[in-house]
Amino acid sequence: MRLVKPAILLLGVLLGAGAALSGEADLSKVMGAISPGLGANDLSDIIWDGRTMWISGSGTLNRHVSNFDTVYDWQTYRQLPGFGQGSIFAMASSGNLIVTSWGWYEDVQDQSIPFSGGFSVSRDRGESWTHVPVVSIFPDRAEWKRPEALIATWDFAISEGTIWASTLTAFLLRSDDAGQTWSVVLPDEGPLDYANPKLNYFGQCVDAYGDTVWVGTFQGINLSTDRGSTWKNFSWKSDEQIDLNNPKPGNFVYAVEHKVVNGKTHVWAGGAPYSGNDGYYGIYHTDDNGATWQIKSTNYNAWNFAFGHAGASDPAVSDSTVFAASDSGLAVSHDLGETWDIMDIRETDLLKWNRGERVAAVAVVADTLWATSSNGIARTTDWGKTWEIFKGMVRVPTLDEGKTNVGVSSNLDGVETYPYPNPFSPSRSNADYSRTRIHYALTSAARVSVSIYGYNGRKLRDLVIDASRAGGREYDEVWDGRDESGNVAPNGVYFYMIKTDKGDMARGKIVVLD
Repeated sequence: MRLVKPAILLLGVLLGAGAALSGEADLSKVMGAISPGLGANDLSDIIWDGRTMWISGSGTLNRHVSNFDTVYDWQTYRQLPGFGQGSIFAMASSGNLIVTSWGWYEDVQDQSIPFSGGFSVSRDRGESWTHVPVVSIFPDRAEWKRPEALIATWDFAISEGTIWASTLTAFLLRSDDAGQTWSVVLPDEGPLDYANPKLNYFGQCVDAYGDTVWVGTFQGINLSTDRGSTWKNFSWKSDEQIDLNNPKPGNFVYAVEHKVVNGKTHVWAGGAPYSGNDGYYGIYHTDDNGATWQIKSTNYNAWNFAFGHAGASDPAVSDSTVFAASDSGLAVSHDLGETWDIMDIRETDLLKWNRGERVAAVAVVADTLWATSSNGIARTTDWGKTWEIFKGMVRVPTLDEGKTNVGVSSNLDGVETYPYPNPFSPSRSNADYSRTRIHYALTSAARVSVSIYGYNGRKLRDLVIDASRAGGREYDEVWDGRDESGNVAPNGVYFYMIKTDKGDMARGKIVVLD
């Protein structure tokens, strides 16, 4: 879920001419604009446009440039001319056209509020980019003190040359000219009142094919079969009794995708109740344009879906196979959602994703299944029997024996430890950048201490002291950029040291840049 209900009350505050809130510092400005390799471990959306795979994560856009076999078969884009501010919230690609939405979070009245950094559009497969600022998309917000507030775009769909964008408080945007101009599409006659938006205007996800468009909102899921001219809404009223024989999606819908099987269109949605007794949490399905819905699972909150196909290399995988990226892991069903299981994503016992760990996105390309998480990207070419896990950082030998590496192979395999992100900004509201993770690995169980030191050698803080750590694992010890008294460390260079009770030791350098 991306936004909680009380945030709606802040729209009136953000409309006014009060003191402007400062935007987040963009750490990517101090890094190279284009560099080899995956630019982050914390990855999210996956887009395959038929020729190129694009992955977003931690303020970077990553594209494959070779055979996918190593981390250096990728290229990372950061802060290019035409890019927006913050992180990539959504992206889509079709042919030579690529569109991304940007945004960040700020704390306003003790709530974390999303802000929009506008769109970035490339019409030449990423060679050049054009930035589309918020006021170009919404000229009626030009008089706002913070026109970027509560107008984030969470999802794109491109169909027959039209770009559709599901947007917070404005339902849906449409562009018929490759992102040069945009118009607001509402599910009713409006008007669009930003200060008092309808729940059904809080767009969260979109899927489009032919003349059909689906949009998930805070108030269910909406269907248009005439390219946005008219709409039908499927949602629960809070005072209705839930009909177990004809359940509808929870009113907080944040994922919708379709697959055509034998001429019939199957639509899958993921969501949760918005308030009270207004639907079901989990995965829902319709194959009759919403006339009836089936609850396929109440165990997983699917962020997006991918599908198997007839003729797959594994007989168990077919047109009835559905993959769902969820907070509980990568869920799979081989019988159109009747039964589900969580896939074990494991390369070795030392390089694996924990079962039940959040998976951000999933994609199928021919007989290859891809998944992303905060721990990189995973790939299987045999539908889950074996996996390869790629990270945006180098492989490390274990501190104690140094004979078993974890991570991604590179020409820096001798590095025993590294921090990421580095540099980082303790004051940033985005947790991905407001703390750094100190990475290392152990072959055998040990008691570990990790300390931070200033440039003058004075100890700033103990992160862990004699902490028990099992062997055969890789670890991240987190530093939030503060000293023992809770004060944010000044900008500068800091050092950390890792010690075990067996005498093993490693050290590294961290840059704080607020």
